[in-house]
Amino acid sequence: MVGARDWTSLLRKADDAVARRPARRGKRAPNPTDIAVGARLREARQFAGATQEELARALGISGQAVQKYEIGANRLSAGRLVAAAAFLGVPMAYFFKVDLDASAEDEGLSSDERQLLRYFRAIADGGPRSRLIKFAQRLSAASQARRGDR
Repeated sequence: MVGARDWTSLLRKADDAVARRPARRGKRAPNPTDIAVGARLREARQFAGATQEELARALGISGQAVQKYEIGANRLSAGRLVAAAAFLGVPMAYFFKVDLDASAEDEGLSSDERQLLRYFRAIADGGPRSRLIKFAQRLSAASQARRGDR
């Protein structure tokens, strides 16, 4: 039978062993580059009109993994990044694009802008695309002229 002193001795030894153990590392803070790449992944997915689940199926991963990639909690491997770029129809460089001249207002797009871009990208023929650009230029010029008249 073990006495009270024996238990106290055993507990003290266990406490000492725990104290000598190296401290475990906590969860790593997301790397700013991982966060930026994840944000670009989300942006490209939204431009393509794809859901997280659709992207997950294309990459052979879970929807939760896509969520973690998009917030920068997990790092995308080069292979998955290539697959994501192919599925979303963007070049690899898209994920690393850094515009040092962009103002704070230019960093995000409204839902209308995203929708317009998604529809524009869906037009495969160059003729209608160029006509749409010219039409947008005329609308913009007319809108600016009206604002200048006020």
